[in-house]
Amino acid sequence: MRGGIVVYAIFLGLMLSQRSAAQIPRACADRQSLEQMTCCPVTDDGVCGEDAERGECGAVNFERHRNDTTDVRVNWPHYYTNVCKCSGNFGGYDCSRCAYGYYGKDCASRAIIPRKPVRDFSEEEWEDFVAILGRTKTWDSGYVVVLEEQVPGAADLNMANVSLYNFMIWNHHYAAKDSFSLLTPTYLDYAHNGPAFFTWHRWWHVFLEAEIQAMLEAMGREDYFKFRLPFWDWRREIQTSYGLPSEQLFTFNRFGETRNISNRPVVFGDIVDGWNTICHFTPEQICDPNIPTGGIQRCPFIGNPILCHSSNPDWPTMQEVNRALEAEFYIVEPYDRLSVNSVYDRVDFNFTMGVEACRQEGYCSCVPTGDVRCEGIPDDATGVTVAATGVHPKVHYLLGLGSSEVIPADLQGSMYDVASSPNDPIFILHHLMVDCILVEWVKSHPDAEYPDSDLVRDGHKKDDYIRSFFPLVTNGEAFYDTKEFGYYCDLPNLGSTEAETPSPLETRLSFFITGSSVEVCVETKTPAIIKLILRDSKYGRQVAIVKGFTGCGMFGGLPAGEHSVRAVSRELPGRRRGRYLSEFFKFSTN
Repeated sequence: MRGGIVVYAIFLGLMLSQRSAAQIPRACADRQSLEQMTCCPVTDDGVCGEDAERGECGAVNFERHRNDTTDVRVNWPHYYTNVCKCSGNFGGYDCSRCAYGYYGKDCASRAIIPRKPVRDFSEEEWEDFVAILGRTKTWDSGYVVVLEEQVPGAADLNMANVSLYNFMIWNHHYAAKDSFSLLTPTYLDYAHNGPAFFTWHRWWHVFLEAEIQAMLEAMGREDYFKFRLPFWDWRREIQTSYGLPSEQLFTFNRFGETRNISNRPVVFGDIVDGWNTICHFTPEQICDPNIPTGGIQRCPFIGNPILCHSSNPDWPTMQEVNRALEAEFYIVEPYDRLSVNSVYDRVDFNFTMGVEACRQEGYCSCVPTGDVRCEGIPDDATGVTVAATGVHPKVHYLLGLGSSEVIPADLQGSMYDVASSPNDPIFILHHLMVDCILVEWVKSHPDAEYPDSDLVRDGHKKDDYIRSFFPLVTNGEAFYDTKEFGYYCDLPNLGSTEAETPSPLETRLSFFITGSSVEVCVETKTPAIIKLILRDSKYGRQVAIVKGFTGCGMFGGLPAGEHSVRAVSRELPGRRRGRYLSEFFKFSTN
């Protein structure tokens, strides 16, 4: 297991061919691996763990899209023809780890844990999360990245080691940056403006989460497998009910507070102490993680107070999220930013339209141009153009611009530059809210499919590998049930336009499955007596009782197949008594 060595962009001076990678495991960056086009590292259990039956070295199967480019993103990963293919519950680029959601020496146990909204974090949870996230900025990623654009016939390319979080920034920047070295120029963005928007960002977080778990295990944390990244429920009504962002998030000891430093919105706080940005506003270049591009900036000063700290910012509304969840399709032709009436465009659309079109579409989510707003547009505004934006880019705008007026780059927030926006760690919490919207949409559309059409552009196709992650995963594989990756979401108040006060007995269920047994753990906001009821097709019903804020019940001897659990709660004596039922949560055992 890797140790916590601080390694920042040390030139390796590798002699690489024109096939050189975007970012690859350090174990596969040697001359022999690249010349043989093979990434099958030798572990204590042999090549790809073959001696322990963890995996084997095999051929990569993918469709080559274009031959007129040296941009390695187009035919990812065209420089390797053989990689490790892991068996069963094993994972990692060398099969030495467990697959996502699994843990234990033999990867025989599985954890399914809900993502938690940060509004429900205790002070201890905040302190732990901030410390963990801060550590990723200096923890060795185990990967190397390219430091220069590819040139046909190049013999030498400089590579750099990179810390874990800088690797994540670099990867997002690399996937989203403009095309380079194209013989026939074309528009390329493998993380946005198409069906892979959701799957790319989902995998970014799944990958980061797994790397943090590995970091915690190396640090000796026995509960490493329980770590899950939280999300920020930025719906306007929810924030009004629970407190402003300045109270929830943007404080010195949480995600940092914005201060006016020479009229620049610079972030100060525990989590960003010494946290330099990289890749900022370099859209046409391969980013060099050696070169810092300043501190984090957030919530530009548009008047006083800062807009995203004010009492009435234009955050996405519950109505907008509900409208996205009501969409019939995932995405429709032409499968890009011009798609309409789908969950994709209602979350990520970003274009200008006339007021009448905005009314007709019913989005009512427009960034104002001049004095015109999409919400409450006056009758005499016909013919006026507005800039329509979905719930995803709206948050980027608010944290990056603070208004619809474009301001100089040096005054903008870090979240405004699309490619380098992960520099601000609030990116994590924002995009996990976006991911939870997709999770909820798939729940109500269980037959939904990732588009499998020739009209989908390269890199966004169902069987395309997500650029540029290693180990390899396709967009289709990342689309479906997130419980397969060890997490799920449960957003409150869906379908409502008001933030109802949640029950104090609101429960979250976590599942730890080993063989035919499952430990179900429950967390509540107030002390309660909780009856966990498990049902399966063979034995019928089992019951376990949990008392207090948290507790677990064990169920054993389960047959292979699908089971369901429901929590029935009753407050402890001395409090208002009432019975609350959770929905049935389904899971499976082998």
